This record gives sequence, C-alpha cells and structure tokens, in this order.
Amino acid sequence: MKLLTMLGLLVLWSVAGAQYSPQLYVVPEAETKLRADLASAPDDVKRKEVAFLALEKYPDDVSIGRIAQDALLPLLKEPVKFFSDNAENNKTNAARYLYARAANDGEISNRVADQILASDPNDYWGLRLKGVAIGAGGPDSLPRVVEMMERAVKSNPNRPDTYLYLGFYYKQLGQDDKAIAAFEAGAVCDPNDKIIRDFRLTHYATHKQAEKYFALVPQALPKAPLDLDVTLASDGSKLSKDVFKGHYSIIECWTYL
Repeated sequence: MKLLTMLGLLVLWSVAGAQYSPQLYVVPEAETKLRADLASAPDDVKRKEVAFLALEKYPDDVSIGRIAQDALLPLLKEPVKFFSDNAENNKTNAARYLYARAANDGEISNRVADQILASDPNDYWGLRLKGVAIGAGGPDSLPRVVEMMERAVKSNPNRPDTYLYLGFYYKQLGQDDKAIAAFEAGAVCDPNDKIIRDFRLTHYATHKQAEKYFALVPQALPKAPLDLDVTLASDGSKLSKDVFKGHYSIIECWTYL
C-alpha cells in the first residue's frame, strides 16, 4: 500500500511538475504540539493561556498564530481589538496578517496586505491575503486573484490549501485544465485532503477520464461498501433511487461518466 501511495504521488508530481513544484507538506512539530496542548487544556482559562503563550513564543509564525487565533476568537470579548492592538505593538507581518484575519473585512485585508507586501513583495501570507481581498470585488476581479495566488504558490509551493484556492478560481474562470493542474499539485502536498480529492473526482468524471476516476474513487468510499443484490430488478422493474440513497455503488460512479 505504501509503495502504491508513493507511485501515485510520483505520477501526480510528474503531471503537476510541468507547471508547479509541489512537495509533500509535513506539519511542523510545533503546530502539532500546540494543537495537542489546546485540545488537552482542562478549561477555557488554560486554553487562553496556551494560545497567548504561543503568540508570544512565535511572533513571526503565521501558521502557529492562526491556530492560536482560532482558539482565542470565541474566548475573547473583543477579539478584533485584541489582534489590532497586537499588530500595533508587535509590528510584524504575522501580527498584521492575524489582525486582518480577525477583522474579516475586505478593506482592512487589502490595506494590511499592501503593508505586508511593501516590506516583502514575495511574502506568502501577504500574497494570499491580497488575493482573497481582491476576490471580494466579484467575478471581474478573478484574473487578478489568480495572479496573486500563482505568486503565492511560487513563494511557498508546499501549501495544499493555496492550490485548492487557485484551482477553485480557475474553475470559476472556466479554465479546467489549469484548475486540475492546481488540484493535482495540491494532492502532492496533501494526498489526504478530501476537498481537493473531491474536486479531482468531479473533474475526472466531467471529462470522462474513467481510469483516473476509478483509481482515485476508492479513497472516497467506505472501507466496507454495501453489497446490493441488483438481481431484484430481474423481473424488469426499475430500481428506485431510494434503494441506493445514502449508499455508494459502482453503478452510481458510472452514471457520472
């Protein structure tokens, strides 16, 4: 099984590598530990303490900051003010990004992204934030969003979520070939990402790529699929949708092709 997984990754890499340079994303140990510490915290007071300590210990790490922020947002009375003050006091790009993320406001995100990119035009999180901010402008803004996301994946080619965004935006533009290239690159970074997998399955089905579809679809099926006795239709009666409702079947898979 491990050999098959590695072979699959090599195939994906060869396809995606023509346009991108993805690599398997390994979650840093500090992130894993922080998630575990937050999950094991006995109460909200301790959870806040763990999150505050993480922000203090890793002031320049956006990934750590996002985990700490997600823990703090429901626990703080004025979370936007807290992260605004944090950005003002620390003046790091990470702190600025977290403020924009907490505010969840297009104008703030756009302004903060410009501040980050002014100090580093290739800052991954700044480019990503700028792309999301531009995207608030509607369908006409999609080409500029794609431009920002393309720059973001070049800045950090190992983040699966950015390939997901990029593929989604390409689909919105009707550029399916570029969309699937992005999704397949994301699958190299994280072969277990369910959303990326589902986008790939939809693409393979829509474009009648049966071999790729059936090579991937077992990952989406239960480990013990339901066996149905289809001979119940031997008398010529039609199978009702209700018979298959809630269950996976090879027949359902084929109907997409």
